[in-house]
Amino acid sequence: MSKHDIPKWTAAAATSSAAKKREINAENFDEVFREAANLYMLGVGGDKQAVKDAIDLLKKLHSHEPENHVVEAYLGSALALIGRDAVSPIEKFKNTNNGLKMLDHAVISEPDNIEIRNLRANVSFKLPEMYFHRTSVAIEDFLYIASRYEEDDTVFSPNLYFQTLFNIGSAFKTLGYTQDAHSAWDKLFSVTTDSAYKELAAKEGYKKV
Repeated sequence: MSKHDIPKWTAAAATSSAAKKREINAENFDEVFREAANLYMLGVGGDKQAVKDAIDLLKKLHSHEPENHVVEAYLGSALALIGRDAVSPIEKFKNTNNGLKMLDHAVISEPDNIEIRNLRANVSFKLPEMYFHRTSVAIEDFLYIASRYEEDDTVFSPNLYFQTLFNIGSAFKTLGYTQDAHSAWDKLFSVTTDSAYKELAAKEGYKKV
């Protein structure tokens, strides 16, 4: 039987078991971190088991290097995903708030770290405003990220810049700041003609596309 023939539940169980047994040391730290980050991204896409496996690894990484604030930010983001997937409202709020505390601490510790700011921005952006009141935090982080690209367009890809500008507009719209939202989208369409963003902005009520 090939690897691809393994039933999904078996593969997931094997991954989970391996994550729990993995020992962290200086030699494999970066490799394990990349694995945890990849699992986190799978979790963002909806894979609940990947979120749990990411947390198992990130907790070990964080224990090994408690002052590594990028790891702390990924762990906080993963905890927020556990909150997303929780059935119990109590667990949902508990895990999400614990994750947000870690993200806030990571940003305070390294306010100029784009990766950390981007993690917090996206977690805050996706949370329901009426319950968590984090949209203003997302705007703060997205504006910072955009400003870094405008200072030096080699710090990350143009696509991330375009997505950030779009998200700034959407976040302002969530808070009812329509003029600010349209200003963000005006800037977006001054630097890209991507039809996908035009369609998304039109759905948000932007009329200039």
